[in-house]
Amino acid sequence: MKVIVGLGNPGQRFQETRHNVGFMFLDYLAQKFNLEFVPGRRDYFIAEGSLDGQEFVLIKPTTYMNLSGRIIHQYLTEHRLLPQDVMVVYDDVNLEFGRARVKNGGGSGGHNGIESCIQNLGTNRFSRLRIGIGKSFDRRKILEYVLSPFTDQEIQNIIGPFEYCSMMIYAFVKDGVDMMLNLNSMIINSQKGKQDIPDEKKPDYYSEYVKLYIPPPQPRRKRLAEGEEGAEGEAGEIYTDEMKDESGEYSGDSEGGYNGDDSGYDRYEDTSLGDIPFDDTNKN
Repeated sequence: MKVIVGLGNPGQRFQETRHNVGFMFLDYLAQKFNLEFVPGRRDYFIAEGSLDGQEFVLIKPTTYMNLSGRIIHQYLTEHRLLPQDVMVVYDDVNLEFGRARVKNGGGSGGHNGIESCIQNLGTNRFSRLRIGIGKSFDRRKILEYVLSPFTDQEIQNIIGPFEYCSMMIYAFVKDGVDMMLNLNSMIINSQKGKQDIPDEKKPDYYSEYVKLYIPPPQPRRKRLAEGEEGAEGEAGEIYTDEMKDESGEYSGDSEGGYNGDDSGYDRYEDTSLGDIPFDDTNKN
């Protein structure tokens, strides 16, 4: 059985805020798979489902962000599952809005919810889906930003990355983490023009919306010309030094989920996987 956990903060005032994009995605996924969330045995809501005989659960912890890992650990212990069976979905201020990244392992990147998962599970070897919530804001006001609501236009446009993340979840549940990462790499390489995905290698859930939602990445020269002075790496990867505020630190509390300096934000990890840009302007 696979466990899909969305990170967020409980309560009406946090609904549709940037920091709650993990909750928002799980709600979207539940609707897509015709599932219903019900109160769990502990501090979480849960929805149960299956894909081609493979069971999975969606979990939304009702603790604050900083305590999410405790809930995951309790659930895994009670059901005799391993951290490798977990996928955690959360917000990332180092990814532009409309981008998503799948990875397996790595640090917390200063995200308190992920740090709680690592500490409580005793390992960082679990899968993550990072959904970009935008990074063009005053870094001295990060807490205010992540707890602010998405705009109406952003709510409409977020369907693009949600659809891509849904396919990654499908691959994770049905075929496991290796297939998920392989599928992601094939999509990345295809969009970079390195190779096409042979029909015989496409799983049945590889659909045409991938082509609609993932435009080719801009050439590095163009990105540099647009002011991204620190851009480097392969196409589709953007690294800049704009993450730090004057002190070089982020701050947060039990509601906010970021803490630590910029060096923990994993900007140089997973270059082979890349991140996925989405643009609804390409959608017919």
